[in-house]
Amino acid sequence: MQNHNHVLMSLEMEFKRMDRMFATGEMRVFGRDTERIFRELDVIRRKQIDLARDHIALENITDLPRRQSTLQQFGENNEIEHVYQQNLENFHKKEVGLKNLMLKLDDLGASM
Repeated sequence: MQNHNHVLMSLEMEFKRMDRMFATGEMRVFGRDTERIFRELDVIRRKQIDLARDHIALENITDLPRRQSTLQQFGENNEIEHVYQQNLENFHKKEVGLKNLMLKLDDLGASM
C-alpha cells in the first residue's frame, strides 16, 4: 500500500511540475518550435491549395475535340487546319501544365 501511495505522490508531483512548465511557457504542445511548426504547416497548406487550383485549371483545358469530326463536316481545308492548330495548342498547354503540376507535387512532398 505504501508503494502505491509513493507512486501516486510521485505522479502528482510530476503533473504539477508539468503544469508549471506549461504555465511559464517552458513546455508547449509542439515543443519550443511551435511557431516554426505552424509556419511550416501554413506553407504546406498553401502549396496544397495551389496544387489543387492548378489541377482544376488543367482539367478545363481541352486536349482532344469533344466529338470526332469527319472531313465532310468541315467546309474547307483551312477549317481543318484551324481545328488541328487549336487541338495542338491545347495539347501543348496541357503538357506544360502537367509538368508544372509534377514539379509542384515534388515540392509539396519535399516540404512534408
